[in-house]
Amino acid sequence: MEKAFYQDNPYLDFWKKELDDEAINKDVLNKLLIKKKKFDKILDLGTGSGVQIRRNIELGLLQNKGVIIGLDVNKEDLKNSMFSFKQWAKTKNMSLIILKDSKAIHKFIVKKEKKEYTIILYDESVYNLGTNKCKVQGNFSLVTALSLLEHTDMEKSLKAINRVMGKGGMLYLNINYDQHSVFGPTIPEKYKDESNLMQLFNYVGIDHQFKGRVGVGNSHCGALLPSLCKKAGFKVLKYGGSDWIILPNSVQSYSLNKKKVLEFFINAFYGVLKGSSDSNKKKFNVSKKQIEEWYKLRKEQLKSGDLYYTCAQKDILCLK
Repeated sequence: MEKAFYQDNPYLDFWKKELDDEAINKDVLNKLLIKKKKFDKILDLGTGSGVQIRRNIELGLLQNKGVIIGLDVNKEDLKNSMFSFKQWAKTKNMSLIILKDSKAIHKFIVKKEKKEYTIILYDESVYNLGTNKCKVQGNFSLVTALSLLEHTDMEKSLKAINRVMGKGGMLYLNINYDQHSVFGPTIPEKYKDESNLMQLFNYVGIDHQFKGRVGVGNSHCGALLPSLCKKAGFKVLKYGGSDWIILPNSVQSYSLNKKKVLEFFINAFYGVLKGSSDSNKKKFNVSKKQIEEWYKLRKEQLKSGDLYYTCAQKDILCLK
């Protein structure tokens, strides 16, 4: 399966994680944590390299001897995630015990002193949840999804999630893209306006992406979440912004991870823009020359430490 631009393990495990850890809405997260409830069975969707599974355990959301099941349509990401889990277990002084399961990509226990957690990973689509097609059955007391919903048919996904949650179950969706990506500063004499380029990126890279083969996304994801969650049968408990913000060196020096993220984003956006069809470029009044000028300017600004980047996103916590 061909990977989409965002499916890159170093990006997911290290560079993006630092941004997410800073951006996650603390009011939304605390609403989940304040209940002091430990969950016995957690489902994580769009698991990728397993970042949110590890975060769930670190936050103390999973009770001792509990189970976290992770799903992702990309089989290779799940296979490669074992490297990340082993590194994580080592840094946390945990032992990792591999278990056999012919249906799963990986099944293992992470154990530290008297605490142990079982993790099972399946290559599976969110759309199959609650159907006979799905490898995973049963009700979940907590469902999490990090940066997933915008890469799916949101209404269809939320209906499927609802099918595998019992009454009183919690749904925690964090870091959901909300259309606005901004690079700066934009210097008029060098480059006039990038709004058309960002619209083209949203259309090709999010709204109509097929590289990851996960269906049609939605660049308005964050803004639509409350109404779509309610429509799917959930009660919204807390909702708030979780914007990524990377400041220029003159304000706050780039960390190594943030510099890597900026470089990754510039190249990823450039790849999506350059690879878009001529008809889509025409649709948004974007020329090949504009794309090249934008790429050159942003690379120069990154090198000089002047580049900044913001991305609007939302977190939401719901109750079934």
